[in-house]
Parts: sequence; structure tokens; C-alpha cells
Amino acid sequence: MLSVSLFFLLSCATSSKSTSNNSDCILAYDTLSNQEVYVYVDKMPRYQGGSEELLLFFAENFNYPKQEQLQGTFLIEFIIDKDGKLIAPRIKDKNMSELSESEKEVLGIMERMPRWNAGSCHEKKVPVKMFLPLKL
Repeated sequence: MLSVSLFFLLSCATSSKSTSNNSDCILAYDTLSNQEVYVYVDKMPRYQGGSEELLLFFAENFNYPKQEQLQGTFLIEFIIDKDGKLIAPRIKDKNMSELSESEKEVLGIMERMPRWNAGSCHEKKVPVKMFLPLKL
């Protein structure tokens, strides 16, 4: 396995604007999972063990595939459901037929990821759409 150094910023940035009242949760329809998901909540989902453990999970599981051009930046979009399961991972703005081998490898890692601590809106666990900008 190649030694991989990962730098990332986990965020919930979306195209939706939040209101001035921070206690409001914002819903949007996700076409890939065919359900309404939250894009802003009171308590965002959190990877068990935090950002350091998420970094370690990628470092231990990523094997850089052979491809013509090196690719090091990925914008991953996914949903953490109300049970903490990661569903509907994808590379933002790309169809499956357009994915590079590296992008396929990243999505495979996302699909093997353990459960997260679910997000909540007004203390009720809800599905939350997340973005993970990832630089390898």
C-alpha cells in the first residue's frame, strides 16, 4: 500500500442558504437516494473518533490505482442516515461512467466506512447530506 498523506476539511457546505436563526434545520430533496435529507441541522453527523480517525481510515484503505494522470483532489458527497450509516456516496457533479479509477477507489472506501454518529434536528436523529473535500 502506498503511503498516503491526506488533508481534508469535513463540511456541510451546500448550495442552500441557512436562515439567520441557527436553530432552523433545512431540508432538500436528494435525487440519488430519492428522499428528503437535511443540509443543515443543529448537530452535524460526526465520524466515530473524529477527524483524525477519518483521516486514518482513508490512509489505511486507499491504494492509488494505476491511471494515466494522477488525481489528488476529490469532492465527495454522501448522506449519513438517521442510524449513522453512510449511503449514496458519489463524486460531486459526476456520473458513474465519468469516474476515474481513483474516484472509484475513493467511493469504494466510502462504502466500507463504519457507521457515524448521526446528525440531529431538535434532538431527533435525521438523515444529513454531507460533503467531504479530500486531497490525497
